[in-house]
Amino acid sequence: TESGVRDQVLWLPATLVMSGDYDYLFKVLLIGDSGVGKSCLLLRFADDTYSDSYVSTIGVDFKIRTIQLDGKIVKLQIWDTAGQERFRTITSSYYHGAHGIILVYDVSDPKSYANVKQWLIEVERHANRNTNKLLVGNKSDLVTKNMVDRTIAKEFADSIGIPFLETSAKNSINVDEVFLTMQLLAGAEMMRTWKESEPSNLELEKEKRKARHILTYTLNFRGVDLRVQRKAK
Repeated sequence: TESGVRDQVLWLPATLVMSGDYDYLFKVLLIGDSGVGKSCLLLRFADDTYSDSYVSTIGVDFKIRTIQLDGKIVKLQIWDTAGQERFRTITSSYYHGAHGIILVYDVSDPKSYANVKQWLIEVERHANRNTNKLLVGNKSDLVTKNMVDRTIAKEFADSIGIPFLETSAKNSINVDEVFLTMQLLAGAEMMRTWKESEPSNLELEKEKRKARHILTYTLNFRGVDLRVQRKAK
């Protein structure tokens, strides 16, 4: 449950974490159409604030949230990208080096959901092949006759091998779960990469042990199956 997640994670104020004073750093991107609530998700997660005033992101913005997980300090560097077409050239460069990409649509806007496929093409074009992805339907607090069916969105996410969550930045529903899920996926990918390569020195073995400590932590998210396998290519 959501309360169970918060009980197991210690959220640290940014002022308590000095530069370089962390065990792991993960770069995460928020992408999707303009107006789907990417900035609101970021503000809710990073600052626990919300504003009904909509100001479109110009280019890119980012915030850092640091957590203490199983005795390790994990820093999440979260980039909020503009959804407008005129900023695509600028924002495409930020895919490089991303450990995770969160694709966001508005559950009350079917067009933003339909455009997820186009955003996935952008991901395939600019991101690393093994970059983790997560589908998020935001604004679950809204109720309209043209709502995107949750079952259909979940089936689509399953078909491409990525987790799915519905969120409400306004009501702070499932927001923490989104970013913690992405952190766990990124950590699991790190472990997989290490497992495929032989350790070259003792320092690498030490880093592996650090990662194992973090990955012993498990969460029972609503609607999230972290065991989902990436679709074979």
